[in-house]
Formats: sequence, structure tokens, C-alpha cells
Amino acid sequence: KKENLMSKNIRRKILIVDDEPSVLNSLKRTLRKEYDVILSQDGFSAMLVLKEQEIAAIIADQRMPKMNGVTLLEKAMEIQPDATRILITGYSDIQTVIDAINEGNVYYYIHKPWEPEDVHLIIRQAIDRYNLIQTNRSLVAEIEETNRRLSDENLLLTKDAEKRYSFDQIIGESPIMNDVFILMRKVIP
Repeated sequence: KKENLMSKNIRRKILIVDDEPSVLNSLKRTLRKEYDVILSQDGFSAMLVLKEQEIAAIIADQRMPKMNGVTLLEKAMEIQPDATRILITGYSDIQTVIDAINEGNVYYYIHKPWEPEDVHLIIRQAIDRYNLIQTNRSLVAEIEETNRRLSDENLLLTKDAEKRYSFDQIIGESPIMNDVFILMRKVIP
């Protein structure tokens, strides 16, 4: 199970959201060999995709009509918190980028125009991050299950020990024997 989560053979899904078809097609051509690429021209259709499919990374344009990239990434965080969020922008407004990183919990931003090698590297890192989060969740679940099982076993062993080492077979009611019984009850656990 753990091997499958970290396997590079798993084709992860990437959602690309941009209102410009040329940008969508360019990014799809850049990434389609390694990833399943889903395209969306607006934030609302992207939200539908996020509700229906497991997405490893989201690339969203900052400036789109109706719903900007930061708003989309904020909402995406509620639906799929593990998906790595990447903002793409053609503007150099540093404050906008800083706000986007803080508000949308953006992992990285890509500046237009981009180099395909840079996009590949960013997406590879984003997918690695996603895979690590998934592996971590799986390991935490396994640890919780193991702890629960060990706790159940401990309870059974404790009850068994209490039955096996009960004092009902010992005869004695003197104050000294009562002290011995009290001491034994303290020591047994």
C-alpha cells in the first residue's frame, strides 16, 4: 500500500484553470505525457471537477472573470486540502502574489511567460508533496489502527490477569492479610 502511494507509476491528475484557451493548451501539451491533465476555463467549472475527482495539483490563473485564482484556491482548500495549489500570473504586482500565497495557501506561483522545464520542475515538486501527504495520512491511519488494536489486546490481557491472579482462592481475613491483598492489588497492574 505504501509503495503504491509513492510510486512514480501513478498518473496523478492536475487541474489547470485559465480563461485563455491558449494558456490551457500550452500547459496541457507541457504536462500531458506525465500527468492526467484536466482543463477548466473558469472557477465554477473547476469547483465541479474538484467535487468529483481526486486532484493532486491545481494551477489557477490569478486574473479570471467571475472568480479569481486566489478565491478558487481558497475554496479548493476546503474541498481538497491535500491538493497542491499553484497560482499562475502575468502581473508583477508583488502584493497580489503575497496575498495569494497567504490567503489561498499557495504552494508556488508561476509567472507568465514560463519555461516548460520550470513548469515540469514545479509540478514534479508539487506531485512529490502531494504523494508525501498521502503517504503520511496512510501511515497515521495505520498507526492509529495499530494503537487501537494494541489497546484492545492490553485490555484483554489485563482482564485475563485479573481473573488469573484474583484473591478469591486465598483464605484469610486478618488485618495483616488484608494489607497483603491491598499491596498485591497495587503491584499486579
